[in-house]
Amino acid sequence: CFYNDQYLKAVLCRRKKRAEIFMQHNYTLPAVEFARRIPRSKLNTALIYKKEAVTKLELEGYFTGKQYLSNGTTTPSFSEFGFMAKKIFSKFYLFNNFENYTDTRQSN
Repeated sequence: CFYNDQYLKAVLCRRKKRAEIFMQHNYTLPAVEFARRIPRSKLNTALIYKKEAVTKLELEGYFTGKQYLSNGTTTPSFSEFGFMAKKIFSKFYLFNNFENYTDTRQSN
């Protein structure tokens, strides 16, 4: 728990041979003023493809509910998406991570 907040977390993970689907939802009811700036609802999702210990591809999606700012206003809820790729070679690996490639504005 964070500052004695009421906190609920649900995780769902489903795996097949090379693919995995991951979903996580957090719901927080903050108990103190500082923690009220944390979004009440947040959803994380990922679709993951793995080929042995050589390749990993991941498509990610995030939803963040509205948050209260210190001046009393709220931000709109927003979604953002990302993509990650990793290729492993014998002595090194290449890693690319693209976050928020839909260029979503995260505040007013």
